[in-house]
Amino acid sequence: MDLEVKTIFKIDFKKLNKELGTSKLQKELLKEIIKPIVDVSKKNIKSGKANLLPLKPITIQNRRNEGISHDTPLFKTGKLVKSLYANTRGIKSSQKYAKIHYDGTPNKRPPARPYIGYRSQGNFFGPHNRGNLNKLYADFNKKYIKLLKRKLRESRK
Repeated sequence: MDLEVKTIFKIDFKKLNKELGTSKLQKELLKEIIKPIVDVSKKNIKSGKANLLPLKPITIQNRRNEGISHDTPLFKTGKLVKSLYANTRGIKSSQKYAKIHYDGTPNKRPPARPYIGYRSQGNFFGPHNRGNLNKLYADFNKKYIKLLKRKLRESRK
C-alpha cells in the first residue's frame, strides 16, 4: 500500500526575507561576532598574549631610550588598540598605520603582525586562541538559528 502525504506551509517569504535581510544579518554579525573579536583582539594585544612576532632587540632598546619599559608588540602608546572598532563593514581603525602593522611592508619594516583573529570556512587566521573563536562562532550560530526559527514562525501568521 502506497501512502502519499502532502504538507502545505503558508509562509510569506517576502516578509521573512525583509525581516532577515542584509542589514539585519549585518547587525547580528556585528553584535555577536565582530565586536567580540575586536574586544578579544584588544585584550590580547594589551596583555601581550596575542602570539605576535616579537619585537627586535633594537626596537626594544629604542623603546627603553624613550622611557617605555614594556616590549609588547603593537602597544607602544596604546593608540592602535584604542582606535580599533567594529562596524557592519568589518573591523576598522582610525590610525593610518594600523593596516601597515597588520599587513607589514615589502621590506618587513615593520613585519606583518596580524593582530585580529578570525575563522573563515572552518580555517583559523590570526594569532588568537581558537577556543575563543570557536565559542564566538558557536554562540552566534545558536542565536542566529533561534532568530531564523522565530522569524519563520512569525512569517506564517
